[in-house]
Amino acid sequence: MVKINVDAAFDRVARSSVLGVVVRDSNEQLLSSCIQLNNAIASCFALEAQAVIQGLTFACDLGCRHVILERDSLTVISKLRFNNEDLSVLRPYISEKMGISRNFTLCQFVFTPRRGNVVAHLLAHFGKSLNIDSLWVEEIPSSLIPLVEADR
Repeated sequence: MVKINVDAAFDRVARSSVLGVVVRDSNEQLLSSCIQLNNAIASCFALEAQAVIQGLTFACDLGCRHVILERDSLTVISKLRFNNEDLSVLRPYISEKMGISRNFTLCQFVFTPRRGNVVAHLLAHFGKSLNIDSLWVEEIPSSLIPLVEADR
C-alpha cells in the first residue's frame, strides 16, 4: 500500500502550473517525489483535478497496485469518490481518473487538510523556481528538508 500526496501551484497570468507529487509506503517512508510543469491550464479548479491525475499516473508508472491518494481540495476529492456522471468542468478529469484507476487493485481518494499535504505543497512551489520536470527517488530536494522538518 502506498500513499500519494499531490498539490499544485498556479500562475494565472502565464496560465502555467507546477504539480508536486510525493509517494510514501505504508510506513511513511519516502519512495519517490516529482515535479511536473504544465502549460495552458484553464483554471485553478482544473489544475486541482490534474494534480490527482498526475499523482495516479506517477504511482502507476512506479508499479504501485494499492494506492491511497490524499489531496487538500475537498471539492475535488468529493467528486472523485463518486462514480456519478459529473457535469462540471471536472468531467474530463473524472473520466481520465476512472481509466487510470483501473490499473490499481485498490484506489482510494482521501481528503487531508493542508497540514497533511505539506511536502507536496512545498514541492509544487519549489518547482516554480526550477522550471523543469524533476524526479527524486527516496528523497525530496535537499533545500526543502529544513522546511519540512520545521513544520513537524
